[in-house]
Amino acid sequence: MKFILSLLAAVTFTTANAQQVLHLTCDAKDSGDTIIVQTIDYQRNEFARCDTAIMNKGLFTLDIPLAKAAEAIICNIKNGGMLRVRLYLVPGEHLHISGSWPWGQSGATKLTIGGSTFYEQMHEFNNAVNPIMNEVNPLNDKIKELTAAGISRDSLSSFYNHAVSGIFQKLYQKRMELIRQYPDRDPSATLVAELPSHLTQDAVALLTPRVRNGRMSAMIDNALAQADSKLKMAQAEKQMSKGKPAPDFKLKDLQGNDRTLTSFRGKYVLLDFWGSWCIWCIKGFPDLKACYENYKDRMEVVGIDCNDTEEKWRNAVKQYELPWTNLYNPKSGTSVITDYAVKGFPTKILISPDGLIHRVVVGEDPSLYTYLDELFK
Repeated sequence: MKFILSLLAAVTFTTANAQQVLHLTCDAKDSGDTIIVQTIDYQRNEFARCDTAIMNKGLFTLDIPLAKAAEAIICNIKNGGMLRVRLYLVPGEHLHISGSWPWGQSGATKLTIGGSTFYEQMHEFNNAVNPIMNEVNPLNDKIKELTAAGISRDSLSSFYNHAVSGIFQKLYQKRMELIRQYPDRDPSATLVAELPSHLTQDAVALLTPRVRNGRMSAMIDNALAQADSKLKMAQAEKQMSKGKPAPDFKLKDLQGNDRTLTSFRGKYVLLDFWGSWCIWCIKGFPDLKACYENYKDRMEVVGIDCNDTEEKWRNAVKQYELPWTNLYNPKSGTSVITDYAVKGFPTKILISPDGLIHRVVVGEDPSLYTYLDELFK
């Protein structure tokens, strides 16, 4: 599995801008020579900080200042390779990693966590779910066996998806059982984040008021918000078909003016969801420019920048000389992404002059421009 180990944690109360220290220690075997801990800021959708430690025969100690609990990626670098493990850092706690680094796919239980009581309880939870997680390993071996036997790709995909679905259903059931068994443990709330969105509210309802409203509340609120976003995304996806009304929006242009979709009514509109960080978005600009030049009298291109700072957006528009209408979607204002069910970048959505969805294209697909040539000939 891609996710080798998932170390969950809680959010602790801190005063505004106050920082505590997460004490991270390790004596795991099979280590490289460098550890990098990248702390993720979900609100800004970027790494908030990066801490580095030098390994000494598998040992390292790292004190990480934190104002609040944060998800992080710990990168173990060995012989030019990199192993990534996901974990949460909790201010004021001690997280100790032992065992051995799982460089192979079968390493789901090679690393163990301990330290303070919080992480000891997390270790107990991991022990409860790891046997289910490890069921994926023989499944991978079976796929290799079937591949060698010449089974078709479609049959392999159907077999794998069915088997994995069963494993994860058992995994979700076990996590719900743990929450029911330990509703007053702070780490129980972290299991909520590992459940599918349709179970989130039921899981939160099982927690005691102390856990729900205590130091875990920020994590729980985030899980509920994520579940709600996925629900809205699923509902929006059903609307992204030909003939459905395109959702209106209000975003700022380069001059700071509010622009809406309805302001372009009467022409075809090609929404281009992109970001300065998106390589394929950038590579697609020359073709999009050529198309815009050919049909700008009948079609307006509206670039909607996502997951950027305003400065990066403005610099990118200037650097790549984007001649069409450019709008900025702030990181905190992701409703337009949800409303249009945007899951990948670039995504281009063609809207008819009367405001109806006409075509949705994810990724750089030359067939879009062939289609537009036929539409406008």
